Amino acid sequence: MATEEPLVQAFRCQRCGAPLDVTPETIIAICKYCGYPNVLTTNLPEEEAFSIRVVPTLPEKTIIEKAMERTRRDPDLKGIADKIRWRKPYGLYIPFYTATISLDLEYWMRLRVRYVENVRRGNRWETRTYSRILDVSGKVSLKDEKIPILARKGVHGFSVRAMGLHYINKHPDSVSLQDIDWKKHGLNTLSAEFSRSDAEDIALEVGLNRLKAKAYEEAVSRARGWRGRVVNVNVLMRRYRLDIKKLSIEPLTLVPYWRLTYEYRGGIYRYYMSGWDGEVVIAEEPVLPKHRIAYLLGGIGGGGLSSIGAVMAAMAQTHTMTFLGAFFFVAGALLSYTMGKKILATVRVESPYGGGESMEEEVEKIFEKAETLFDMVSSGPIIAGGEI
Repeated sequence: MATEEPLVQAFRCQRCGAPLDVTPETIIAICKYCGYPNVLTTNLPEEEAFSIRVVPTLPEKTIIEKAMERTRRDPDLKGIADKIRWRKPYGLYIPFYTATISLDLEYWMRLRVRYVENVRRGNRWETRTYSRILDVSGKVSLKDEKIPILARKGVHGFSVRAMGLHYINKHPDSVSLQDIDWKKHGLNTLSAEFSRSDAEDIALEVGLNRLKAKAYEEAVSRARGWRGRVVNVNVLMRRYRLDIKKLSIEPLTLVPYWRLTYEYRGGIYRYYMSGWDGEVVIAEEPVLPKHRIAYLLGGIGGGGLSSIGAVMAAMAQTHTMTFLGAFFFVAGALLSYTMGKKILATVRVESPYGGGESMEEEVEKIFEKAETLFDMVSSGPIIAGGEI
């Protein structure tokens, strides 16, 4: 009777031949018998897998100390620091490529530009609207631009972007995958889902999009050189020519990222921290009474601005005054709406890397993905067999 082939591939230690405990995310499997770190190629070509670098992480205790130190310095949190309860932090290695690109983009655009101009006729000023068709050309460049590229699919949260920017700005030292002390620096590890060639394609796409945006801004700026005020620009036609001066990709690097959760008056908040220096990349903070008062005053101010705009528009005798009235009305309404949302919110999000209105919704993506993967592993860390 013929035996069936096993559906699951068996991995064995390269030194002693003992079976290894692995999952689809495993990059390093520590042999529980001899302690040897086995490198698994996963989704990468073998030559790339064995060139992976790792940025060693600080220990868990130091991460907590750094978080507490930041809290005691924060002007909003230092008054409640003694009332905060810290939970056990969760660390993760995430895979990044670093691309360095130099690009030139020659562009040509045909624009339809609408202008508004105030014209004096006798003792009166009149507002005149007219359009022009302009052909604008030029060249924009990126010089040694560094781009962090997360080597994972389907994860695009602000947390990832902020961590990538922090990694690029600080550029910490790394060691080879085989040389790191996994018992001291081991964490759950997300493996890469695409290779260096994929990273090159992404880097070119990101660089090209930045240059296109830069070209459009430059073209509109040139259009403003004509008399009058620009109120609308439509691109009728465009052509580009890209010249790649430089494109290099550093080896895949595993970067440590920590999430530290804390409680305050029944609310749950989080710090997202870089693992090599303990810097807080993103901070979730409670909305305190002083913040709600400031938001309330901002909402009242927005309502007043809308009222002024409505009166100006109703009493306007020129197109310019009507435009200004409408502008104040809309700006005030947006301010009131934004402040109203903040009054009702329970969490504020701060980051040295900016953000936006959707930052609160996007900030958690990478850790949600990791928890979905690692909840399937009852034995704990993906670096199997090591004591962390």
